[in-house]
Amino acid sequence: MDKKIIVGIFGFLFIWFSFLTQINVLNEFELFGVKPNIAIVVIVGIALLSGKIPGMMVGIAYGLIYDVAFGKALGVYTLIYALIGFSLGRYSNGFSKENRLSVIYMVGIVTALVEAVMYLIFVVLYGYTFEIFAPLLLIAKEAVYNMIIARLIYSLLASFSEIINKCKNSYYLL
Repeated sequence: MDKKIIVGIFGFLFIWFSFLTQINVLNEFELFGVKPNIAIVVIVGIALLSGKIPGMMVGIAYGLIYDVAFGKALGVYTLIYALIGFSLGRYSNGFSKENRLSVIYMVGIVTALVEAVMYLIFVVLYGYTFEIFAPLLLIAKEAVYNMIIARLIYSLLASFSEIINKCKNSYYLL
């Protein structure tokens, strides 16, 4: 089999497995009233470790899965996750791939930004009540929780991005 097809299948299985882990395992481990978002962890990790196109493709794949599973409108998660993957992937060349802490901190920052943007989208589009302090506390707790998850699965993300980097022309199949 061609390397492109193998990496594409492996990428799809990796995304699908992590999504199933999110809904079946991680949703049961609520910490301080929040659940982790493994999609942000994986998208940030792949984008920073592999580049903008693999990051964007993983973001699109996750976004489509999240839109179908959790979204109220098709495309909201897809657009946000694709933008995260592409914009963080632009900085992957100048990014220290050996430093785990930089990836973990970036996961926390991106989690806070994504959740704040999603909250504002829900307020504007769906008429949620606008509050300031309660959502900020939830966003901070989720960012810390995602940083813990990022620390635990960093080596898995690094291995997956190494496979992508070895077959750099195969990312369009992810």
